[in-house]
Amino acid sequence: FAKFVGEHYHDEDEVRFVLAGGGIFDIRSTEDQWMRIEVSEGDLIVVPKKRNHRFYLTDEKMIHCVRLFQDASGWVPHYREKAA
Repeated sequence: FAKFVGEHYHDEDEVRFVLAGGGIFDIRSTEDQWMRIEVSEGDLIVVPKKRNHRFYLTDEKMIHCVRLFQDASGWVPHYREKAA
């Protein structure tokens, strides 16, 4: 899961349904502030396309999700460049 920690966005909405476990999505608002959303079993989350976000596991260290997308190329992460 380390690859999801870096801030990034996708060209499609990121749609996930949590089957088991839990995680934390940090989503950057349009005002450039972080919004934190914790998800667990039974939750559905939609991160809008082109919206920067990052993902962490909870202390449980386990999540099982179904990802829904129109085209696999839309799931390619575009990482935000770090400020110098």
